[in-house]
Formats: sequence, C-alpha cells, structure tokens
Amino acid sequence: MAFKLGDRVRETSTTTGTGTLSLAGAAVGYQSFASVLANGDTCWYAAAMGPHWEVGRGTFATGSPPTLARTTVIASSNGAAAVDFPAGDKDVFITVPATALEALALISAFTRTLLDDASAAEARVTLGVRNQAFSVNKGGANQSGIASGVITKVTFGIEAYDQGGYYDQSLHRWTPPAGNVQVQAMVAYAAGIVDQTAPRVFIYKNGSAFAYSIQNTSGTGGVSIAVSAEDVANGTDYYEVFFFNASGIDMTISGSQELTSFCGKVL
Repeated sequence: MAFKLGDRVRETSTTTGTGTLSLAGAAVGYQSFASVLANGDTCWYAAAMGPHWEVGRGTFATGSPPTLARTTVIASSNGAAAVDFPAGDKDVFITVPATALEALALISAFTRTLLDDASAAEARVTLGVRNQAFSVNKGGANQSGIASGVITKVTFGIEAYDQGGYYDQSLHRWTPPAGNVQVQAMVAYAAGIVDQTAPRVFIYKNGSAFAYSIQNTSGTGGVSIAVSAEDVANGTDYYEVFFFNASGIDMTISGSQELTSFCGKVL
C-alpha cells in the first residue's frame, strides 16, 4: 500500500449517496485508476456532478467493479463533508488539492532558506551538529474532539526521520542541540470548520507560545495553516505544536501526512 499520483486518470461512477464510489471505467482518452494504483493504494481524488463536488484522499480497491473509498474529504460543496451524490454520472479523477499545493510551496520556501545559508552549513560542520533534523506527521490518523476555546496540543504518530534522536515521540516535542534552529508546523482541518472564525496554530517553546499563525476562515471548505520560526536553542529548549479552535464547536484535525506535519532543522 502506497500513496500515488497519476496523469490523466479519470473514470465515471453512478454511485449515489455518501459511500464508496464504484468505478465504471476510464473516460475516452484517459487512464483507469487500476492502471496506476494497486489494491490498498491511496491517492488524491475529485468527484463531481453538476454543482456537487468533493476533493479528498481516497483508498483504491480492486474488484468487479473496482472502488474508491472516500477516506478523507478535504473540501466539498457540502462544507468539507462527504457529498450525498444524486443519481447520474459522476466524473472521478486524480487531482492535487489546493491545500496540498499551498503546503508544498511553504515546504519549498523552508528548504530554500536552509540550503541558501552557506555560513550556517559551515557552522554545522564546525560544531559537529550537521544534518540534525526531524520530520513527523499524523500518519493518516485524524485528531478529533478539539474543543472550542481551548489550546490543544497536536500529536504526531509517525516519525518520517529524526536525525540525532532529538525528537521525543511520547511527548511530541523536539529538543535540539544548542545553536540556531528553524521549526515549522502545518495543520489542516478535517471537520468542524465554521465560516468567519479565526483558528490559530502555535509553535510552543518550553511550554509557552513562541510563534503562531492565524487564518480567518471564509466558507466551510478545507483550510490549512502553516507557521514557522527561527530561534537560538540552548540545548534544553524544546518545541511543540498547539492548535486553538475558535469555531464554537468541536473540530477535527486532519491526519493527512501531506497536510498536517511538524519539522525542524539545526541551521
């Protein structure tokens, strides 16, 4: 099982309701999902019919017919919830969500900042802390029950890498060696989005807010917030991610490994 993308992948479906989509074959000039995905693979998808549409992360299954489970809905015409599709033909295709492209742009900028700082690279060699970095994500597991009006710690179940072993998986915090550091967090919502509210994502240092980003919601579609900060760590300073829900109702943080993550590096 793997996350995959493919070019010109598009099929039709006559599935109604909010359940798994049965795929009815590739449209003319396009590939089928089965031509690029194996059983259990996941992908980003869009499904559309007239004014009804949704974008999310789906799980493909072989069979007669093959199917695509609507595992995580990121945005839709139904307020980021699964669309109750009526009868008729739907277009189902592989796409890339806008929130994922925004996150990719932020990661690219973050990486360029690290690579362009030649003096910091030389300092890493001198101090013996070269390439001390980490990256963690939620591994597909949503974090639900985020109460309104409360600052809640964001947890991360999967370590993509942890060079030097400075990330504590049980406490969900990074305690880097002394020196200049840069940290970044991205958080996306899966449910509970309310129009015209102002949720925040925080980077905490030693148990207190150190940096944050705020984004006013417009509509109830999928939203992601990113925050980054640079600091001079003393060797015992630690960094964590927290989220403030301003919606007035419980929210759910998306478990998508592409959209909710925490990373950092010694400069």
